[in-house]
Amino acid sequence: MRTKDANLLNSIKEFVEQFCNDNGRGPTVREVTSEFNMSVGSAYNYLNHLTEEGVLAVGASNRYEIAGFEYDQATANIELVGSISCGPLSEAQQENRGYIRLPRSFVGPGEFFFLEAKGDSMINAGIEEGDLILVKKQPTAEDGQIVVALVENENTLKRLQFDRRKRRYYLHPENEKYQDMYVDQLEIQGVVSKIIKDPK
Repeated sequence: MRTKDANLLNSIKEFVEQFCNDNGRGPTVREVTSEFNMSVGSAYNYLNHLTEEGVLAVGASNRYEIAGFEYDQATANIELVGSISCGPLSEAQQENRGYIRLPRSFVGPGEFFFLEAKGDSMINAGIEEGDLILVKKQPTAEDGQIVVALVENENTLKRLQFDRRKRRYYLHPENEKYQDMYVDQLEIQGVVSKIIKDPK
């Protein structure tokens, strides 16, 4: 095995430690590769070496943390992944726009992400353009829940409802200007948990 660069090992250790302190979680391998402009394979080798030495530990979602690192387990680091249409179907802008740390008691158990609302089809449900939508990742939803749905490779935010006469689910906009959406294929990506908005 090739000898590891001692300076690089120390730099990676310091980066992981600072990342943990700043974000309340450890970095992924790709976040390490981006920081040090190195290949994924090289990053794995260095991270695994530090793990074998007991300097690092592999945490949740294969993130690397300083061994014994302690942070407030009562908080959740929620990714803001982009925007979602609250109007006609349009492709959601999927991009990492940072993280928002919230008390775990506020978000509850599970995995979550934030989306910024775009459009006006959900205004009667209290969702307006610019609101931050906290979404719990899950592939199923119950009748009446507001969901992030993938329809024909496009994303939208609507209320899931069941038509008992037609015996099929449809997406209901909370605005009289828009029609209910009956679709052949519907993929649930998450259920709206909370809405965060600026005061009027």
